[in-house]
Amino acid sequence: MLELKGKREDNLTVVKQVYNARHRYNRSIRGTRTEMQNLLKNLEDNNYVYNYRTVIGSKTVQDIFFAHPECVKFFNTFSTVLVMDSTYKTSQYKMPFLRLLV
Repeated sequence: MLELKGKREDNLTVVKQVYNARHRYNRSIRGTRTEMQNLLKNLEDNNYVYNYRTVIGSKTVQDIFFAHPECVKFFNTFSTVLVMDSTYKTSQYKMPFLRLLV
C-alpha cells in the first residue's frame, strides 16, 4: 500500500481491495480445483517431495509433508542438521502447523 500511495497521493485504494484482487487472481489461476488439489498439483509440477495421509474413510487430509528438492539434496549431504519452519498461518486455524512427537 505504501508503494501505491507513494506513486499517487490521490490513490483511494484500501488494503482490502488489494487482498480481494489477489484472491480473484489466484482463484482464476486455480480454476475448478480446490485449494488442496491446487497445492498437490503445484507440488507435483515443481518436483517437490511430498506425502499426505487422509482420515480413514474420508477425503479429509490429516497430515501433509513436503520439501523443496534443494532441501532434500542438502539433507542428503548434511543429514545431522534439520531445520523445520512451523509458522505458516498458525493463528488463523488455532492449531500448530508442526507438532513434534519425541
